[in-house]
Amino acid sequence: MFNVKILCTGTSGFFGTAFCEYLHQKYDIVGLDWLPPKEKFPRVKYYQMNILYLDHLRKIFEKERPEKVIHLAAQSHTAKGFSDPIGTYRINVIGTINLLEVVREIDVQQFIYVSSDIVYGKADKYPCKENQSLKPFGPYAASKAACDVLVQNFPEIKWAIARPSMSFGPRGNPREQLVAKFLWNIIHNKPLRFPADKDIVHPTRDINYIENIIHGLELIIEKDAYGIYNLGSGKETSILELAEKIIEVTGKGKIIFDPNFHYRPEEIGMRTWLDITKAKDELGYQPRVSLEEGLEITYNWMCKHLNYWNIHV
Repeated sequence: MFNVKILCTGTSGFFGTAFCEYLHQKYDIVGLDWLPPKEKFPRVKYYQMNILYLDHLRKIFEKERPEKVIHLAAQSHTAKGFSDPIGTYRINVIGTINLLEVVREIDVQQFIYVSSDIVYGKADKYPCKENQSLKPFGPYAASKAACDVLVQNFPEIKWAIARPSMSFGPRGNPREQLVAKFLWNIIHNKPLRFPADKDIVHPTRDINYIENIIHGLELIIEKDAYGIYNLGSGKETSILELAEKIIEVTGKGKIIFDPNFHYRPEEIGMRTWLDITKAKDELGYQPRVSLEEGLEITYNWMCKHLNYWNIHV
């Protein structure tokens, strides 16, 4: 499916930059973001704009006439959801409504919304299937779930929803992403801290390398898929196991069980683990990069790009 024009929101973010990097040679991409891109790729036409401005958004759609839209833009930080719930709702929900409205007007072939495994919350059953009830916890998760439901119920839209698990890879921000934070600490000879309580049940994550998720999105695009698809690793890994794997892969670092370190309240009892059977059966999706391989790639990239995020140790 070459020469398809895809409008992608959020192209200056972690997901959006990876989307452009992996797929710019295959598709003509129109990129929208309110921030300028740190990296630019050929065959990507960048617009710096805010999706909250409906008239501006409409003009870009009318000019570019994309055949498909993939919506990645979001306020994606859990903590900011608590500190600024109104801003989080405005960007995530109102921004999505604006896109849906314009997509309906232009009659786009396919609208792909990139949701999150966070919408499942503390689920009743694991691994989580796409037809399970959504039980989000906190303003950010609730905003993602609201968009998820909006897309499914917006009239006259040909839609697909991807629910990726916790992602990591090059460009992951140590301030915002767990894997990047752990690797950053390892690189700077800082210990990985965990609660000292021996009886505590450590939170778990379905951890997936970013290239696997982008490949899943590529399959949704190519197959004109309709419906909801989990794009996870299909495996559950505790945060402590993740730390141990990082130390094993990098060959350095240490874990400290600190009596003064505690998980946040929302982390207690939290699990994420996605059932990826539907994506395998209908899309041919299969994670191609293992956790260990992805950690090694990401670690090597971070060692070479320590100034990428302007973080001072």
